[in-house]
Amino acid sequence: MTSVDRAIAESLTPLERVILAIIYLMETNRVGVQGSKVFRVLNTYLESQRRDNVSVSSFNNLLKRLSTAGIIRLRTNKKAVNPLEYYWIYREYPESILDAIFEIDGSLKMIRKFL
Repeated sequence: MTSVDRAIAESLTPLERVILAIIYLMETNRVGVQGSKVFRVLNTYLESQRRDNVSVSSFNNLLKRLSTAGIIRLRTNKKAVNPLEYYWIYREYPESILDAIFEIDGSLKMIRKFL
């Protein structure tokens, strides 16, 4: 983990850190993961923490923000009927960001049990 990884992780909101931890813990090296899978894990995790669920539009906006930052890459499925299946998510940033996220918020390690 570099100081750049830590700076990026610190600049993210807690919800963005959760989303990134889910994406980077899923098998997304070669094949992207559907946004619906990340959304399902995110809301399951938030329910376990007794926090409010995220709406679909808020989730899609957070994905766009992470994509604009260059941390993930989004590919669109224009034929998707369900808004959650509109995006395929790919990693863009090295996996070392995950270590920085866990160093800042160690409680996110429990996300593994929801995958």
